Amino acid sequence: MKKQFLISIIGFIFFGITNSYAGEIDILLQKLVEKGILSVGEAQEIKVETQEQVKKEIAEGKFSNLPSWVQNTKLKGDFRLRYQYDHSKKLPTTTTPTDRHRGRIRLRLGLESKVNEKLLVGAGLATGLNDGSNDASRSTNVTFSDSSSKKSISLDYAFAQYSPFGWLTLIGGKFKNPLWEPGDLIWDTDINPEGGAIKLTKKISSNTELFMNTGILIIDEASGDTSDPVMYAIQPGLTYTINDNISLKSAFSYYG
Repeated sequence: MKKQFLISIIGFIFFGITNSYAGEIDILLQKLVEKGILSVGEAQEIKVETQEQVKKEIAEGKFSNLPSWVQNTKLKGDFRLRYQYDHSKKLPTTTTPTDRHRGRIRLRLGLESKVNEKLLVGAGLATGLNDGSNDASRSTNVTFSDSSSKKSISLDYAFAQYSPFGWLTLIGGKFKNPLWEPGDLIWDTDINPEGGAIKLTKKISSNTELFMNTGILIIDEASGDTSDPVMYAIQPGLTYTINDNISLKSAFSYYG
């Protein structure tokens, strides 16, 4: 009982202080050992158990003194390292085939925060450089080259998503493609469009749902021209669920 009580008290202190918490906990436990309240072994055991308890309660969002936006924020990321070999057959205009051997990396970091039950904001960074020179500037892959030069990290996406009703979602910023795409025939997965989108859903039966995805996507902006290119997209569709493992989905997309 005494140990559990101490763990609870120390856990509260452990969480309530900031960067210096590790030293403060060590000092507190050392004082308890010096006064004979705890043995050295008990102090170490309490320290370890307290750290594990605090980690668990933070993960479960049990600390009410944490701001709600911190409790509802999720971090994510991934790293990929690969060797890429591209072989091109001999062309009439070339004397030899063109083969490429490349080492490539990709790093992505992102976060999403649920501000409240209706509002979600997110942002992400990724390797790659948008220099406007070619389509490769949209790729998040970076090739080992240029005499070990520094590699660039750019804004991959940043958006706000508002869902005032279960059937309506509004999205603005730079975001994942709002249109349903079964493959990358039309849209490359590297492209995160910019602008605004509206997504509608309506369940008309227990196994049938209608949906409508629309978007106004900004293609470019020129300071000396008012006729900036903009893409309008509308996509009505239907999802039919046969069972938990099988469903059919179909949609029609129009771009203007």
